[in-house]
Amino acid sequence: MPSELKQGFKYCYDGRNTGLDTLLNIKGYYTMRSIRGFYPLKPNKAYYSSNNIYNRNYDYNTIKNIDTSNIYLLLYPDGTFLFNFFPSHHQENINNYFKQIIETTNKREKNIFYKAYRWGSYIVSNDTIKAQWFNIPRSLNDHWYGGEIWFKIISTNEIQEIDHPKSSELKEKAKKEGIATFKSLPAKFTPVEVLPTPDAKLKEEDWFWCKPRDLKETKSR
Repeated sequence: MPSELKQGFKYCYDGRNTGLDTLLNIKGYYTMRSIRGFYPLKPNKAYYSSNNIYNRNYDYNTIKNIDTSNIYLLLYPDGTFLFNFFPSHHQENINNYFKQIIETTNKREKNIFYKAYRWGSYIVSNDTIKAQWFNIPRSLNDHWYGGEIWFKIISTNEIQEIDHPKSSELKEKAKKEGIATFKSLPAKFTPVEVLPTPDAKLKEEDWFWCKPRDLKETKSR
């Protein structure tokens, strides 16, 4: 785990109820529609380099190749957060996918649902959910990385992604790479019959916890 990610981790996990379930329906998942576009190169403008860093000239008045995709997320009452999971190729229905995960709890250590995707934690600040997620490497070709995302609670069934302190920095970086990131559409709630328990592999990391004793207590449950 890179030290800079640990140092930037602000919302430590303590396993206690956050109270989010009194403000928002969370016995299901939220679908957030993400919209991206790509800035085209200006006509007759070539790539150029400066100090070994390649820069591109874009026409920011025109955005082409707009792409949309769905991002699924889970918010558990204990402060656990799962960002951008997706059903397996063999089980496209999310409700059935969750049932299949629960039915194979004896294979939890090998289940991609628990050891992959972007698990993290969140806190509730008035009407705002502040969350951080992390990618745990699954192979030697993978690496640790993380991100932060904030949501405003619009209603008991709807949340909206909003800007946070690092948003401007990330947007500028995306702009230089030719990617236009737009504000996502409101994430809408879909109830499910059952939810997998939030037994993420990330909880095995000591740094993820507010206090070491919480880790020991949870492992003994």
